[in-house]
Amino acid sequence: MKVKTVFIVVGLLGIIAVSCRENTPVDAEASDQEKGVWNGEYLKIEEADSVKKATKKSYGSEVLNLGKVNYTLGGEENAITQFPKNKNDITLFRDKIVIRIGGTEGESFFMTFLKANIYKAAEGEYNLLSTQKTKEKQVFTMSYVAPQQANPCMLKEGKALIREFNPRLGRIVLSVSGNCMRSKDLMDQFSEEIILQVNMNFETVVSSFNPEESDK
Repeated sequence: MKVKTVFIVVGLLGIIAVSCRENTPVDAEASDQEKGVWNGEYLKIEEADSVKKATKKSYGSEVLNLGKVNYTLGGEENAITQFPKNKNDITLFRDKIVIRIGGTEGESFFMTFLKANIYKAAEGEYNLLSTQKTKEKQVFTMSYVAPQQANPCMLKEGKALIREFNPRLGRIVLSVSGNCMRSKDLMDQFSEEIILQVNMNFETVVSSFNPEESDK
């Protein structure tokens, strides 16, 4: 009976070891095989397990780790490292990208980038969209709402640079610098300098068209 007991214990240890090896996260190189699938409205982001753990699982079921946003407003440095669910997304059009970023403290950024066939190649420099007629081919707008405030700070002058954009992965790396102004400050023309750095893998990408069909 003692011999049989030893064999049973050894067998169970072997099963546990195999199970642990099978549950090991996929190597980061597997991310090269990631592919987005357009399902009629949403561009579904499919990722390897290792990428999901790095970008989606974080501090709780309602808070996500999607990357990092650093920004300086009026000389005060701030950062967003925790992102509430359903507050961070990209909406993709053929000639426009709309970006919404929200932090757990209530702060938010809203940006729109305009360029012909932007979904194919969004990278590059953008000038701020003017209310006057302009022939600029790449323009953008941006607004910022501070925590616990309803009065947005609108960018009045500035430039943006998209360094990386991958809609299939929901990934974007960009920077913005300029001056923003709140509506209450219009009379005295008071503005504050703002510098923004975004490095994120967004929770959701919504497409208004089928990118795969457009590439044919």
